[in-house]
Amino acid sequence: MTSYDELKELFEKRDKLDLFEKKVEETCLVVMRQTNYDKEKALEKLKQHNMAAIDVVKEYMGVPLKHEKKAVTTNQAVFREFRTFLDEACNNYQRQKEIKERRELQRRIYIQRLAAMQKEKEKLETIKED
Repeated sequence: MTSYDELKELFEKRDKLDLFEKKVEETCLVVMRQTNYDKEKALEKLKQHNMAAIDVVKEYMGVPLKHEKKAVTTNQAVFREFRTFLDEACNNYQRQKEIKERRELQRRIYIQRLAAMQKEKEKLETIKED
């Protein structure tokens, strides 16, 4: 779609600026009837949505605007899927590595606690023997 300024230039070149202004006015009135926008706000929103009254009303009502997806070639789609697969594999590897490191750390802490408890037990036994 063309923007407001591009349309205005096109109509100026053809000496039909009055027709352009009339159509903009009509479109603003359509938006104003469907929303509670004033003329300035309606014109601003029309410029923002490339003079598409339907898009302005949809935005006002909270309907999500559908954006056309860019057509991709088969090669682009294949590489995108390949990249996605590799990213997922890398993320899974990193998660598994972190889990393994946490388990190893917990195992070391457990062994240290057992060793400390065993030393404490040996101290108590030597005290009892004396």
